Amino acid sequence: MSKTELFIPHQEFEVGRMSDADMAKHEEFAGITLDQFIDDMPNPRTVITIRNTNSFDLRAVDLRASDEGSSNKAVVLPLPWGNGYSPSMYIRARAVQAFLPEATRLVMFPNNVRGEEYYSFDDHKQSDGVELLGHHILTACRVMGIEEVAIAGYSQGASVGASIMKEADRYGVDVKTAFLGDPPDTVDRTPKELKKAFMGSGLGKLNQAINESGISALSQAQLSRGGLDTPRQLLRFAGVGLNSRIPENRRLHESMANDRFVGNIVEALDGSFGDEPEKALVVARMALSKVCTVDLKTTMIDAGLVSRLQSVDYYGHEGGDNVVDFALRFRDAVADSKLYTA
Repeated sequence: MSKTELFIPHQEFEVGRMSDADMAKHEEFAGITLDQFIDDMPNPRTVITIRNTNSFDLRAVDLRASDEGSSNKAVVLPLPWGNGYSPSMYIRARAVQAFLPEATRLVMFPNNVRGEEYYSFDDHKQSDGVELLGHHILTACRVMGIEEVAIAGYSQGASVGASIMKEADRYGVDVKTAFLGDPPDTVDRTPKELKKAFMGSGLGKLNQAINESGISALSQAQLSRGGLDTPRQLLRFAGVGLNSRIPENRRLHESMANDRFVGNIVEALDGSFGDEPEKALVVARMALSKVCTVDLKTTMIDAGLVSRLQSVDYYGHEGGDNVVDFALRFRDAVADSKLYTA
């Protein structure tokens, strides 16, 4: 059986360093059982009912903090590609929320999977998938009364996060900070080449990253412990392959094969986000990643943005599945922002 034990890369540096209070928080969080997490999962909320050519509901998961300071401030969490509202994604969201400097509302935006629909692109057949999902999320924020946001995005979530940043001013949404990890849309390639890159980490490294969150419930939910989990995990991944046939997921995958991530960031900085502190935007690249290529660093240097780039030397694209490392890096970006100022 694989070992579930907390490991955070770069503990010798300030980035991602855990304090004694963080360690105590992790111990408390890690003590929650999978059954307890599942029992605590709220039903997705229908934010908007759209009646166009095809009627559909835009649904999100609204995680309110019992002592949150303001309901018009929220963390926006667009999930990685092909992930719906599952126990493992709920644990990811709760981990992000748990390590924040203050109690804060968090809204999670799942993706369509077999048997579950959270949004539709049917009425926008010619539109870019990533940009369209960003518009859906901004519309949801406006309807939900959310005026200030912090974006926690990884993989597809990072690509969507950059699109949200670019368009937020049009919706009256003020992006205060963003942590965007390992975005795929950093180089032009074919969808087939991108698929091959996504599959490049391998199951062993993925399971290692999951288990290094040090959360037994997450390892149980992700079937990452080895032994009898392995055949069940392989069967689950076969189901993920079927999710790639869902039209929205196919459109999103095709969209991420285009190089425009840094361009979206540059446009966002030309808008109101340009007034935020420099450290309020963090872009992280997993140094061994085949999904987010080294082209990202070159493009960010050319755009004068390299000071906002982190490199996580230990991981490939699977690094985002160490949800505690992800939560701490996001927390550091939030702490350097104006999210909690009056």
